[in-house]
Amino acid sequence: MPEQADYDTQIIQIDPETLGADARNLLELAEEMLHSVVRINETAVSLRLGWVAASADEAHAFGERWTRVMLQMFGDDGHPGVLPAMAGGALGAAAGFSQGELELEHMWQEFSGGMSAPAEGSPTPPSDRLGAEYPITQDFPDA
Repeated sequence: MPEQADYDTQIIQIDPETLGADARNLLELAEEMLHSVVRINETAVSLRLGWVAASADEAHAFGERWTRVMLQMFGDDGHPGVLPAMAGGALGAAAGFSQGELELEHMWQEFSGGMSAPAEGSPTPPSDRLGAEYPITQDFPDA
């Protein structure tokens, strides 16, 4: 059984550019595979083999199953297949990680700018309030 993950010490590193490039490559490869499968199916259909009786029915059923499974896997012009959908998901994840990095950078720039700017209406920072009229002090002498 695998060890329990300690999420306080584990690091996940994702490079959005690499993930996006790999996802685009997967989409291209899935499209190439689709075209290859279509060519295979067209070639198989055009073959004039001497199937007779039950063999002819089995060969026809196999061809239909093959076509259906390949179209489900790779898709066609009107319907996306499983592999292109997965590659599209990876591409969407890359875009999300990239946008997250941009937003994080923007947030820290705003935070940094806000820390260095003086507060509106008060040119001097507030001072500590010390004395008997204030019941709590920094060192809690009456506690």
